[in-house]
Amino acid sequence: KMAELKITNETCFLTNHHHPWDEYLDNRIEDIENNQMGRLGTKHEEEDYLSEITHHKIVLSEDEVQDLYLENLGLHRYRIIPDGNCLFRAVAKALFGTQDSHIQLRKHAVEHITENICDFLSFFEIGGSESDVLDYAFQEIERLKLDHTWGGFESIMAMSSMYNIEFHLVMGGNDSNESVTIHKYKFPSDNQESDLKKLFLVWMSYGHYDLALDTIERPIETEFWFANLKHKSKKSEPEVVYSANEEGETVKILDE
Repeated sequence: KMAELKITNETCFLTNHHHPWDEYLDNRIEDIENNQMGRLGTKHEEEDYLSEITHHKIVLSEDEVQDLYLENLGLHRYRIIPDGNCLFRAVAKALFGTQDSHIQLRKHAVEHITENICDFLSFFEIGGSESDVLDYAFQEIERLKLDHTWGGFESIMAMSSMYNIEFHLVMGGNDSNESVTIHKYKFPSDNQESDLKKLFLVWMSYGHYDLALDTIERPIETEFWFANLKHKSKKSEPEVVYSANEEGETVKILDE
């Protein structure tokens, strides 16, 4: 067994006991959920509105549309490192204050699913016999153990069960899915050992999770990761050198 992860950062997620405006947020979410299955608005509506007030044609990206609706909830996007670990990084940041805890969190989630496989089997449903589903589930569990492997709904529900989290997933706002919607997921467990946590994830259609926080926070870990990636990319590029050929013409050569 690994050392137990300790929840240390209570400013990066929402609980019923730490935010005086939490009742307002609950009411806002309830209003949204009662309005067309959690519909927040559409990309087209927001573009038309902005185009009208600016007198220019406005085209918004998916994350820009989502961010406008996050503001209605009093939330702000916190960008997560897009390395295939984004789901676990987002939850690790919210609970433990750092994305670096994603490795331990993934291992704990996989252990929890394995030890309670009957509770999570339905999240691996593929049809066929029970033995087929079980075989498939354990294949997926082996895949989930690997770093840089996307976590899915089974992982969301496992973490909900482990840490008593009510997940609110914001998605949409792109050309193929114009409506921005918010969906609530909570594993039906009797885990009352800790306060209920309301954690907001933002799903991008290209397969990435960001976190939404109730505070504006600079994503330093993510910025450092991108800077390091850019530095590695520049180092791997061959250096361009200019020289003169026999005819006196300037030519470009690669210094490898």
